[in-house]
Amino acid sequence: MKKAMKRILFILFLFIALAAAANAAEFQKCVDKDGNVLITDNPPPGAKCESSGGEGEPIPQEIDSAKNQENELESEQAEQKDKTSSQQTEIKRLKKIPRVSY
Repeated sequence: MKKAMKRILFILFLFIALAAAANAAEFQKCVDKDGNVLITDNPPPGAKCESSGGEGEPIPQEIDSAKNQENELESEQAEQKDKTSSQQTEIKRLKKIPRVSY
């Protein structure tokens, strides 16, 4: 009986320890555009952050949503230009196909 109780307690302890490790979050120290210092796991856009990464010295990270949006816009424009160009090429190809009239 005591042996079974010890096993149950050990399994319960192991489960709690694994659950706590799985929920561990990485916190970052951020400075926003107004100069306010924040410690968060969800940094605001435009903030300069340092993330400890778990070991060693902090890894500097710069979050700049404006640059990301600009890059996305440029890639969308390039994609649209490629699509338009390929459509024009396809139209030219189709115009060259001889049609049989009845």
